[in-house]
Amino acid sequence: MSASDSRDALCAWPLRVVAAAVASIAAFGLMVTPARAVTGPLSYSSASGAPLNVVTSEAIITAGADTDGLDVRSLGGAGRGGAVTATVTANISAPGSGSNGVLLQSVGAAGAGPLSLTVAPGATISGGSGFAAGVQFAGGGANTLVNRGVVTSSLGVDGVAMLGGAGDDRVDNAGAIYGSIQLGAGANGLHNFPGGTMHSGAWITLGPGGSFLNDGVLSPGGPGRVQQTILNGNFTQSPQGVLAVDLDFANTGQGHEADRLAATGVAVAGGVVQVSVLNKGQARTGDHAVTILSAAGGVNGSGLGLAAPVSAITAFSLRFPDPNTIQLGYRVDFYQPGLNYNQSVVGDTLNPILRNGPPAGMAPVVAALFDIPTVHALGRTYDRLSAEPYLQQIAAAEDASRVFTDRLASCSRRAGDIALRDRDSCGWMEIAGRRTKHSRTTENQPFDERAVSVSGGFEKGLADRWRVGAALSYESAAGDMPYAQSSGGRVQAGAMIKHKVGWAELALAITGGKGRFSVVRSLDLPTRGTLARGVQKISFGSISARIGHLFGSRRAWVRPSLEMLGTVVQTDSFTEAGGGPLDLQVQARNNKSWRVRPAVEVGRDIELRHGVWLRPTLKVALDRVISGQASTLSTAFTSAPAGLFPMIFRTQADRTTAEIWAGLTLVDRRGFAARVGYLGQHGATTHQDGGQLKVVLPF
Repeated sequence: MSASDSRDALCAWPLRVVAAAVASIAAFGLMVTPARAVTGPLSYSSASGAPLNVVTSEAIITAGADTDGLDVRSLGGAGRGGAVTATVTANISAPGSGSNGVLLQSVGAAGAGPLSLTVAPGATISGGSGFAAGVQFAGGGANTLVNRGVVTSSLGVDGVAMLGGAGDDRVDNAGAIYGSIQLGAGANGLHNFPGGTMHSGAWITLGPGGSFLNDGVLSPGGPGRVQQTILNGNFTQSPQGVLAVDLDFANTGQGHEADRLAATGVAVAGGVVQVSVLNKGQARTGDHAVTILSAAGGVNGSGLGLAAPVSAITAFSLRFPDPNTIQLGYRVDFYQPGLNYNQSVVGDTLNPILRNGPPAGMAPVVAALFDIPTVHALGRTYDRLSAEPYLQQIAAAEDASRVFTDRLASCSRRAGDIALRDRDSCGWMEIAGRRTKHSRTTENQPFDERAVSVSGGFEKGLADRWRVGAALSYESAAGDMPYAQSSGGRVQAGAMIKHKVGWAELALAITGGKGRFSVVRSLDLPTRGTLARGVQKISFGSISARIGHLFGSRRAWVRPSLEMLGTVVQTDSFTEAGGGPLDLQVQARNNKSWRVRPAVEVGRDIELRHGVWLRPTLKVALDRVISGQASTLSTAFTSAPAGLFPMIFRTQADRTTAEIWAGLTLVDRRGFAARVGYLGQHGATTHQDGGQLKVVLPF
């Protein structure tokens, strides 16, 4: 028996020490590597075919081509090769071309002994490129590789983990193996134990009748890349086995779409398919399927389960299109049952946009949407993308127009009079504030607006019971929604004419105004803090016709009335900025509504002193929308291709609300008045409360 190291060993004296040790224990066939790192190949051989048993205790590192890390051979010549056993407890690296990490050989004219390699936990064997492997068995008989560490090559999964010999090769893996495996012509088997991981390369060649039993994790190509592995042999996956599959959305419908194991024999698959998705932002709308396991001799996947990412927009399934194939099916749909109308508008629009892959800038958005696990959470995200903040400005403008119209008739009758005298005239000024809240419904988001206004005008009495008036108003308002804020102002002007004919009091009022609001939508897509900003310009106006009658005396009265009010709100077109592909292009649009408002006002005059009277009043009304209950707005994402139908969002007001005005007025005999009052409007979703301070000066 002889022992030798290559010329690249650390130095000569360790070799002499090793040689002496080998000579002293030759009778036992045991060899131990030096107890220090070796920067060169380490080889042991027996020219007489004696058995060899080698245990490494320190790292071995080689450089250059065709330089194996650990080379152990039993050469029987005309006789029989002996058993070769090696135990690796430290790292071995041989990165050169044609270099094996470990080479074990047993040959002889009369036969060969078994080859046995054990890789201990924590140890890594790495071979080079070319015709080489992490581990190579040459010859031998009943050969065994037991791996509890790592077996790989310098090329990882693109290289060769193991090359078998002419004997019967068996690989038992409880560690990690990276790369392809090619065993010889014998009766071969591969067993991936629980806790073991196979990162297979392009092929696993087990030979005729060879079988692969997977109790651990089989990941073709390893995580993060798509790989097809051709298995020459049969495949069985136990109930505890895992077939880890990478699915690449960037290659939907093309090659390299998903990992695939293609067996030439029979496949019986239990356990689970564990799916990882690559390039989530490249998801394409539609139903897709890709083969992940096939077997020329037939495949039985009745015991196979699926562990896939939970996504509100993607549903995964296993499909069995024929007796030889198992497919991974996945359906990408941005619309899902359970979304409300406006949320569905977003989903229905994203589907055609993403049918052929995301347009520029949309991939990060799609990736974020894919990670949303539930339809409820998806709907809340779609709330961020909708145009509801701009729709709420339309509703707020309608409300502001209604409130302003009510202010136009503002002169106070003199203390002690039952009605205004024909020639009574006045100027007035009012400061008012109101808060309007629309609660969340199944269809719409909540909205909260706070407004402060300053108004002023006049009313003049003419002959023959005719009266005219006009007013101006400026209102500053700020609104909040869960994912948006707005701020701006409205300017209004209006005129009215009143006439008393017999028992009836007739009034006609016309108002018009403009508003400008800065709206900030908090998208938080694709990253937190992403904001879309828009400037919305609105023109609006109303026409009101009212008939009423006064019953009562100087001290107390009742005035029933009926009003028909029509309102139109026009939104100018504009485009947001700051939200990237989720910016909205808002189209110009008109919204009209008509409502009827029956009301009853009651009041009385209470004489105080010095000609001053206190006048408490209460007015209640029913506001009933008879057309135009829903406001709509047409928009499109700036990233949407030309020709796509616009997104039409809508918000729906309460059809019926109750209104109340309550006030206390101090008035004198000339018609000078100071009023403090409350106004409110309440419905199923509408809650408005406000106050006013008004001064009337007769002239």
